[in-house]
Amino acid sequence: MTEWVDFFVYGAMIVTYWFVFATWISGFTISMVADRNPDWLAAHPEFARQLIGSRWFLWSCYAWGALSLVVLLAFQIGVWPRAISLAALQAPKWMVLKDINSTMLIVGLVYFFGCVGMFTRRLRREVPLAERRNATLERRSLDDFVPRWLRVATYTLAGIHLTAWLTVGVLRLYSTPGFWGQFVTLIVFSGVFFFFTRVSVNRPPIAMDRIFGPGYRRGEVRYAFAMEICAPAMFAVRLYQEVAGNAAFDIDRALHLGLVLLIVFGVLRFALHANPRRDLGERAPSLRALP
Repeated sequence: MTEWVDFFVYGAMIVTYWFVFATWISGFTISMVADRNPDWLAAHPEFARQLIGSRWFLWSCYAWGALSLVVLLAFQIGVWPRAISLAALQAPKWMVLKDINSTMLIVGLVYFFGCVGMFTRRLRREVPLAERRNATLERRSLDDFVPRWLRVATYTLAGIHLTAWLTVGVLRLYSTPGFWGQFVTLIVFSGVFFFFTRVSVNRPPIAMDRIFGPGYRRGEVRYAFAMEICAPAMFAVRLYQEVAGNAAFDIDRALHLGLVLLIVFGVLRFALHANPRRDLGERAPSLRALP
């Protein structure tokens, strides 16, 4: 598999985070203010204009995304020589691309969440919280979000998959000394996704539920459940590698690219389809008058 595949997958992640999602969240800030106190926002339209008029956060995200693409492309076409890094000389090219993308992403996310933290602090300091009615907690179950037949099929296949790992381990059919470590990782990942699915179903309402309506929780639960399906599927490929020995393709590389595409799909789905509820404009009429 050519390294251009890796480049375009990482490029899709960069564009998704630093262009599509950054644009979405930059406009979403006003919805957060309206949810916290729509009457205060209606009486202080200048605060909303400050939020919308401040473009430095959005342009800084664009700049970081562009820089990330340039660095990846420079390494891919050889403008940035591998000789600069001793580690790059000893590692496959696809792995260096992965490390570059991961490093740029982590540094960017530190900045991104730092800005989110600063905005949240300012929001709590300057915008008084409106009085809210305490609604009675509604009892929910996973059946409200995921069809029962899909749940049964998923957990049946997960049980078969777990049995297959135990069978390979007991019969010593594996080919690497790290087999049992991978098995423990499978258990941990499956447990984490199972836990987060249940938390998504039963957690108390949050601001995102009020802003986006009931569709937000439904999407959250279904995405978490999809990760429950993807985790065993990815480890099934690793089990094949253990039994078959030397696989015809690089398993680690394929799994990493698959995970990146899964994350890109989740972020794009949220950014393109998550819109504030229609009654948000009625709760904060001053928004319609903003330039």
